[in-house]
Amino acid sequence: MLEKLQELNEMEQLRQALEGFKSENAKLRRELQAKQSKSSDDMTAHASASDRKAERLEAELSSLKKKVAVCEQEHGGAGDVNAMKEELETLRQQNVEQSDSLRKLKDVLKEKVQALRQAASLKDELAALRLISEETQQRQLNEIQSTSTAMEQQQQQQHTGKVIELCLVCVKEL
Repeated sequence: MLEKLQELNEMEQLRQALEGFKSENAKLRRELQAKQSKSSDDMTAHASASDRKAERLEAELSSLKKKVAVCEQEHGGAGDVNAMKEELETLRQQNVEQSDSLRKLKDVLKEKVQALRQAASLKDELAALRLISEETQQRQLNEIQSTSTAMEQQQQQQHTGKVIELCLVCVKEL
């Protein structure tokens, strides 16, 4: 009966310890999400810089268009204008290609950042689970040792009680 009460008590303690671990795990996850949010802000800043570069290239293209128009008005020469139009078309094509490449690079970068975040999250979760496992094992070992020590003391007390009873019986007989 006493053993069953002890076992129930041990189970209740383990359940409480488990609840504590779950709470601590949730806290660690919230901290990890806060760190990941900061990384996301850094990524947004990088994307903004890329957008500014694209805007600058578009402004440069617009400036070149204006220069071509001015040259056409000043020179009026069809040969020069045709060469400039070809150069302008080449620059336009390069701009389109660079914009496409930039978009593709942004997509690849986002995928890599997501993969890195997921890997970091899994790594943190694994470390937390290992720590929880080690702590649980240590706690169980301590509880087993404590229970063993208590049982030994109880057995010694019972043995001592029997010796005292025997002595009292002997004393009464004298």
